[in-house]
Amino acid sequence: AVVVGTGTVLADDPRLTVRGADGTPAGRQPLRVVVGTREIPPEAAVLDSSAETLRVRTRDPDAVLAALDERGIVDVLLEGGPALAGAFVAAHRVDRIVAFVAPVLLGAGPAALGEAGVSTITEAHRWRVERATMSGEDVRISAVPVTGEGGD
Repeated sequence: AVVVGTGTVLADDPRLTVRGADGTPAGRQPLRVVVGTREIPPEAAVLDSSAETLRVRTRDPDAVLAALDERGIVDVLLEGGPALAGAFVAAHRVDRIVAFVAPVLLGAGPAALGEAGVSTITEAHRWRVERATMSGEDVRISAVPVTGEGGD
């Protein structure tokens, strides 16, 4: 499943489908999951017929994962939304971060991570880099929680 918050749907109108390099849809699509209590427009791309979409009207990461578990889904890509990402990190429900760092400076702008339950440096969520590779001009970093973080 690929999961986004309602804020991402409202701001970006993502389709959340898998497409080839030429833009053609892949034969198998993930379940698209929209999390949150805000309404989204019926014409939102995520509600089109290209893949199944599940609405989970909560902000609780455990409730989202329980809804996915009921469907037998164990692989989840948390795709977007700083509030949603922060909630999952704060709840220790992130098993791996895959981040891309581009050689571009944007200045002020939207955050990638919202409130994550950290108010001091000692409360910071710690991660261990598994791998760092180049992806074109970008650096792709894969990191897992230090023992005691994440899904523990």
